[in-house]
Amino acid sequence: MVDKAIYIILSIFDAAAMLALMCKLYRLPILMYAKRMSILVLIIAVVSYLLRIRLSLPYFDLPMQYVIFVLFFRYIIKMRFHYAAFIVAAGFITFTNIQLLVYYFYTATGAANSTILAAVSGIAVYIVQISTEAVVFVLCFLLWRFGYGWSFIILPPHNFAKKEKYTGFNMELIVSTIISVVVIVATVVFLHDGNSFPLIILVFICFGVSYYLSKKGEMEP
Repeated sequence: MVDKAIYIILSIFDAAAMLALMCKLYRLPILMYAKRMSILVLIIAVVSYLLRIRLSLPYFDLPMQYVIFVLFFRYIIKMRFHYAAFIVAAGFITFTNIQLLVYYFYTATGAANSTILAAVSGIAVYIVQISTEAVVFVLCFLLWRFGYGWSFIILPPHNFAKKEKYTGFNMELIVSTIISVVVIVATVVFLHDGNSFPLIILVFICFGVSYYLSKKGEMEP
């Protein structure tokens, strides 16, 4: 019972950290949507608990979280779909990068090993989760404090009456998002199998692509 409660609590903070990261990477306001975001992170935590703990369907956890986040940005925040999908994918990939770096730090110190990759409870799992969340929240604070982050995406709500052309840069965002989604699905498989080496290569490549496109977006007229 205690492990289940801890799982839900840490899942709430995980979702909140990912959401904050998505917003601060692209200079989106948080306080404006605070109530709706609070409901979102609770939904994410409950869905994660049901899929991983109650239904034993861990492979569906991250993909389902991705879908829920995208739907939130699209229909609650009122953001164009391809931007919503890109922001969420970039946030997931960045969060996974940070989590893997934290994991490798603890394995290097002997505080954790590869068995925790597929685990949902245990002291080592909690330490990695809490450390990742702390690093992400500090990063989000620094991005906010020093005004860093990408600003090429217009603050929502977006004007859906204006037709968007899905060519050029927009098409690049879509292709990048599809690749990131494939990596997110692969993340579940590699973590479940306890194999982190191919995963860290994939997520770093995806992070590089997201960074390149975000930088390019800043230079777009």
